[in-house]
Parts: sequence; C-alpha cells; structure tokens
Amino acid sequence: LIICVIFVFSIANTINMALFERIREFGTMMAIGNGRATIFMTIFLEAAILGALGPLLGMAMGVGLAHVISAIGIEVPPPPQSSTGYFAMITVNRELIFQTFALSMLATVISSILPAYRASRFRIVHALGYV
Repeated sequence: LIICVIFVFSIANTINMALFERIREFGTMMAIGNGRATIFMTIFLEAAILGALGPLLGMAMGVGLAHVISAIGIEVPPPPQSSTGYFAMITVNRELIFQTFALSMLATVISSILPAYRASRFRIVHALGYV
C-alpha cells in the first residue's frame, strides 16, 4: 500500500512538472477556442497512453529477459546434504503481470486527474504570460 501511494504521488509529480513546462501551449489552445474540457481530456488521454505504453514495454522486456535467462539457466550450487546442483528457471505468472499492468494503469490515470484539472482551469492571460 505504501509503495502504491508513493507511486501515485511520483506519477502525479511527473505529470505536473510536464504540464508546467507546457502552460503556454495550453494557453494558446484556449486562446484559439479549445474549451476546458478539451484541455482536460488532452492531458488525461496523454497520461493514459503513457500509462499504458510504459507498463507494456516494461512487461515485454521483463518477459523477454525472463525467457532468455530461463533458456540459459541459472546454475545453483547443491543444497545442504546434496552433491548435485541444478539449474533454476524463471517462471512468468500471467495473472500477476496482468494485475501489475492494471494497477500501474489505474495509478497513472488517477494521478493525472488533479494535474489535468488544474491545467484546464488556468486563465488564458495567465497561461500565455507564464514564463
């Protein structure tokens, strides 16, 4: 639970910093007629896409590395009172991978709500004059 809270705050901070670098861009979008809902949905969907791509790439790399390591094998010394060692294998638990993906996606989406709401509430004059 503590790790999840830290994860949510970390993602929210990252999204918030990315948004503050683009305040003028959002001000320009509002100045040409985009509404607050459009700004909110743009930020929200961007975070959702990044929240899906990150875990997908991480899972693909992790599963691929697990298969490579399992193919090579990890030589383990013999346990006590035994004279023969063995090769350890890495097993991939599909249910755990899906749960991890769902949790990280959910955390990213939840983390993006407040920064997206704040960015959509900027006044145009303030956003365009932001340095």
